[in-house]
Amino acid sequence: MDNSKIRAHLFLDGRHVTGLKMPAVFPVDGGVIEVAMSDYGIRRCHYRPLGGQPRQLTPDPASAEGRRARFGARHPGLSRAIGIGSVLLLVIGVGLNLSLTFLPSRSGSGRSNRRYICRSG
Repeated sequence: MDNSKIRAHLFLDGRHVTGLKMPAVFPVDGGVIEVAMSDYGIRRCHYRPLGGQPRQLTPDPASAEGRRARFGARHPGLSRAIGIGSVLLLVIGVGLNLSLTFLPSRSGSGRSNRRYICRSG
């Protein structure tokens, strides 16, 4: 995904303040908020105070990131099982694709799809 087309939006007390192209740095009172995306979601969302250590911000509970975090906290076993199942399906799919790549093609089985017709005179 092209990060230049994705925008980060800053809200204050439920009201939209501004939006910037990714990666974004929002100046706020006492520091900045840094937001960066990866191909799979938000990679970084930190508040960096002017004179201190950065700290990770919690996602909005209504966002996809917030729902994922809440589901993982409420149902850690089920969340882990879904993750393991996803990896297994991925590995099975890759394995099937690789096995099909290395199988001999059926066209070399000795039978031809061509029809020969002989006609006289």
